[in-house]
Amino acid sequence: MNKKKKIVKYKVVSLIALIVFVVTLFSNHILPFRYEMLISIISVLIFLFIIYKRSKTLNIIFVVMMLVPTLGLFYSQSIFNRLFGNANFETNKISYIKLSKNKLTLDSINSDTIFGQSIGFDNDSFKQINDDLAERFDFTVNMQTSESDFDTVQKLYDGEFEIGIIDNAVIESIVESYPWFVVDFDVLWTIEREIKRDDITKEVPVDKDSFIVLVSGIDINGPISLRSRSDVNILMVVNPSKGTIAMISIPRDMYVPFSCKNDAMDKLTHSGIYGINCTVQTIENFLDIDINYYVRMNFTSFIKIVDVIGKIDVYSKYSFTTDNGYYSFKQGINTLDSINALAFARE
Repeated sequence: MNKKKKIVKYKVVSLIALIVFVVTLFSNHILPFRYEMLISIISVLIFLFIIYKRSKTLNIIFVVMMLVPTLGLFYSQSIFNRLFGNANFETNKISYIKLSKNKLTLDSINSDTIFGQSIGFDNDSFKQINDDLAERFDFTVNMQTSESDFDTVQKLYDGEFEIGIIDNAVIESIVESYPWFVVDFDVLWTIEREIKRDDITKEVPVDKDSFIVLVSGIDINGPISLRSRSDVNILMVVNPSKGTIAMISIPRDMYVPFSCKNDAMDKLTHSGIYGINCTVQTIENFLDIDINYYVRMNFTSFIKIVDVIGKIDVYSKYSFTTDNGYYSFKQGINTLDSINALAFARE
């Protein structure tokens, strides 16, 4: 009788392990539904076989078989969520900067101090700046304007502005034009604003219908919510019935009408400054297509993804050394860690 009770107990534990595994499997958003169904059916059949055999050893083995992949699914889903599922918002940062040689301090700012800002800021940013200055100072700020953030920097160099107000999303672009920018300037303070992002995905049955995914790579470190230039724009056309993926890379410097700026012409890479939705809708309008899903990555998320995978093999058609001289790659297969992989990808 005791033996029968023990067998029943093991069966209950096995059933619980099976249920937890199946629930976790279907809660996981990595595997296609058909594979989830196939794995579930096989698991149930194995469970029924073990019940039929009435074996304690087989029950223990089955519990372990269910426990290990369940933990793996929890881990993989948590990694996936951290990399891609963080955000229904984006973060816009604006910095107040001055030349390092300028001895101006926060305490010495007065009504004669000349501020400069680009006319390219949107209305929400203008309001954010005005509210910040009104709260910070008890006098009317002497505000001048420039044509762009680049013009703001130049006017700071020329002495026309004492404090410049720039969008952090364009700093990488500024450094390309002014290589000594990070040395020449100090940040007095920074303000930030969270911007709610509308869901623009277009759901389709991904196990049946073809769909398009945009991979947007932005040139910045830190949280993926930060806005920056979209330097990599790859369209992936997935055909599940044929098991094929066709990819096309869109040049970052191609001039296109921006959907978020009343079709104003600019380089595609700059669409990322206005958020991923602007990039997606701009490409949709320009190519007359529907983009169903997107993946947005920056330097930090790229490194994390490679770290999760482990070292990766990358084929190089040529032997070369990166511009900064830190990394070298041979012709043929290179086995790279995350840092070297990022250096390779940026060349």
